Amino acid sequence: MSKQEAFANTCKKEQLKWTEKMDSAFIQAMIKQQDKGNRIKGTFTTQAYTDMTEELSAILQMNITKNHLKNRLKSLKTAFSQWYDLFQGTSMSGFSWNANTRLIEAEDEIWDNLIKSKPEAIMLKTKKVSNYNEMLDLFSTDRAKGEDAETAKERNARLNKIDNIKLEKFSEVDDLLASNEVTLENPYNLDDDDDIQVVYPTPLSPEQPSSAKKCKSKKRKVQEEVESSESNIVNAVHNVAHAIMEGNKIMDRAYPQEYTSEEIFQQLELMGLELNEIPRALNFLATNQAKSMLLFSSPLQIRMGVLKDMMAQQAKGKTHPGSTLYSAPKSSNQEMQWRRFVSFPILAVFVLMEMVYYGTVFIFLDDWLGLESLAGWMNAVIFTLLASFTLFSFLVCVLTDPGGVPSGYYPDIEDNDGSDQESRDTEARKKRCDKCAAYKPPRAHHCRVCRRCVLKMDHHCTWINNCVGQRNYKAFFLLVAYGTISSIYSAVIIVVCGIQKDWEFARMTSVKTYYITSGAMICLLSLTLGTLLGWHIYLLTHNMTTIEYYEGTRAAWLAKKSGQIYNHPYDVGVYRNVTMILGPSVLKWIWPSALGHVKEGTSFPTVRDTL
Repeated sequence: MSKQEAFANTCKKEQLKWTEKMDSAFIQAMIKQQDKGNRIKGTFTTQAYTDMTEELSAILQMNITKNHLKNRLKSLKTAFSQWYDLFQGTSMSGFSWNANTRLIEAEDEIWDNLIKSKPEAIMLKTKKVSNYNEMLDLFSTDRAKGEDAETAKERNARLNKIDNIKLEKFSEVDDLLASNEVTLENPYNLDDDDDIQVVYPTPLSPEQPSSAKKCKSKKRKVQEEVESSESNIVNAVHNVAHAIMEGNKIMDRAYPQEYTSEEIFQQLELMGLELNEIPRALNFLATNQAKSMLLFSSPLQIRMGVLKDMMAQQAKGKTHPGSTLYSAPKSSNQEMQWRRFVSFPILAVFVLMEMVYYGTVFIFLDDWLGLESLAGWMNAVIFTLLASFTLFSFLVCVLTDPGGVPSGYYPDIEDNDGSDQESRDTEARKKRCDKCAAYKPPRAHHCRVCRRCVLKMDHHCTWINNCVGQRNYKAFFLLVAYGTISSIYSAVIIVVCGIQKDWEFARMTSVKTYYITSGAMICLLSLTLGTLLGWHIYLLTHNMTTIEYYEGTRAAWLAKKSGQIYNHPYDVGVYRNVTMILGPSVLKWIWPSALGHVKEGTSFPTVRDTL
């Protein structure tokens, strides 16, 4: 009887009722892990789940397991996809999320029009959704790009519809495979209660054979060893990251930040100072960098009081140190740029370049042709030039600012017939960045790592510790191009040298291993860089960024559903697209720092301008 009771207890369901408070704590924990970099391609790492279970167990005073978190994450993504697919986040005209009522709100007329076209939307009109802004930060990028956004229900609904789909071309198959979006055409049961997460432990048979037990024991041992290895790797990476962070802190103390007058002006605007008060405050802070650092490192809510106290103390006992506006010297800005090199990925790139260059020239090329021969010397010179151009392009990528939004920028709102000032202000507010509290030009995006909006942002590249944007995209493109050519050149030298080498001598095992390893690594590097180069050639010829490509993919899918055709608005022809990035002169195409043709980045020619 005791065995049967134990077996029954083992098979009992572990039930956990999720409340709104628990959801909020879980979402905040996920955002924290995402900011730490513990979320890769939409999936949280093992370390992230470990940290979240410990944190939530301590906060909620409950035994939270990894299975609880995984199941609840699926439920949250499923619920969020219903709202996001219908309202495109909250970007659908007329709709907005109210944090107090937790409802998606709009005028009755707008709701009626939506319900007429989408009858299923009536269920969402009165259904509350909590933490919507936080879930936008977590899931909206994956949802917009289609990466790791498809839930199990969506995948089953999509597969169930395959019988009704007629495919005649391979391109249609690719489109079908690429689209993992779901809208109200594939409706869910909105009344399902996903708040209860049930976990079924694996039942143990009371009469399990001994061979099966041994097999499970062996599997468990292998799994423990794998998890132990993964934990050691994660700990090693964390240690390296911690060392880099400590190095950055030391650099911050050695080279404290100096604010320019433009940066001070932007901060004062955020504080809400009147226009007639800003000149005096700016003059005071620009000539007192220590006080500027103290002020801007304090919370935004108390900055006004701190500034008044500082200026009152200054008026009591000291005269104003100067009457001219201050701007940080160029040397301090250059020091800030050079600090970007204090990064593990950048050091790894330098080491890789040195290894490839030394091995290609002084080992393989010397072994094949000899550096003293004319052919060997010529090949060494050519490869050295390619390596030099690659290194110079890398330095330009790291040191060149990608471009920030100019101070005082205001979007140019098209003046349509019958539009008044209020409607134009409403349109302008839609182009405002909530994180920067400033207006964004077209094609600008906010970078979480750089914590600012970047003009014509392509992506944030870890390997250059910088964003790729308006002013350094040319250097990045040439870096990939020169790197690809150099790696292919090196691969050819290594392969030909290995083929022509005499391997008849004894004790050549270690040399042969070195040749094979070097050849495999350089071929893999060539393939990786070549793929990246092909991708950016496509983007360059279509005048498109990586972010715009994914946004355009979704726009094209929506346009196709409505029977329309989507065209990228900034694609003005291949030749003009290329010259806008690389320059009007072919001779300047090969030089990464030739940027005289690059505009300020707040406006761009469109297809409509050419009509």
